[in-house]
Amino acid sequence: MPQMAPLWWSGSLMFIILSLNSMYQLLYFSIEASTPNKSDDSISFLNLWPL
Repeated sequence: MPQMAPLWWSGSLMFIILSLNSMYQLLYFSIEASTPNKSDDSISFLNLWPL
């Protein structure tokens, strides 16, 4: 059915974006847990969050 192709594409795109977002969150929190200085981590995290 060709009318279902854009819906499937948008769904897979949203799934890829959500998986990348969760991977970025895991990477960020592992890096934050390994760094001793937590002075400006929240500010940089809020600046990088829309990515």
